[in-house]
This record gives sequence, structure tokens and C-alpha cells, in this order.
Amino acid sequence: MGMPVPIGISHKGSMDNPRGGGHYICFIVYAKKSFHAHDPYGQLDLIGGGYPKAGPTDGENQRYSRKNLMKRWLISSDHDGWAAMFQK
Repeated sequence: MGMPVPIGISHKGSMDNPRGGGHYICFIVYAKKSFHAHDPYGQLDLIGGGYPKAGPTDGENQRYSRKNLMKRWLISSDHDGWAAMFQK
């Protein structure tokens, strides 16, 4: 069984111009076209930025498209994103 992976993302601004820093979500499932994540702020609007749903459980098991989330995680290149990796 895999381990959850926290990643740092830019959660503000549009997908084409993401900004903001210091926000982490936690990958819990990795699929070819999507990631499932727990997001402590709520349900992220990947296209426009921000959180239209920000209740206490709105961020549980969010399904984010790989295509759109990568633009918020890997901003300048395909290897500049932040992640915390742990060993068992």
C-alpha cells in the first residue's frame, strides 16, 4: 500500500497564472488522469483559483485532474514542485 504525499501548490490566481505559496495538499490516490487529495482549505477551483467550498469536510478526498493540478504544482518546469517524501 502506498503512502500519502504532501505537495506544495499555488492555490491563488488562475490556472494560467497561478500564485500564492505555502499551501499544501496531500495526495492519497494517484491515477493516470487524476489525483485524489485531502485539501485542508476545502475544494479548490483548479481553473480560477480559490476555494468555492471551504467547509470543515469539503476538502476530503477531492479528485483533481492531473492536467490542471500539475499547472499549480510544477510552475516553472516539470521538476520544480515541492513534495515531502517519507520512508516506511
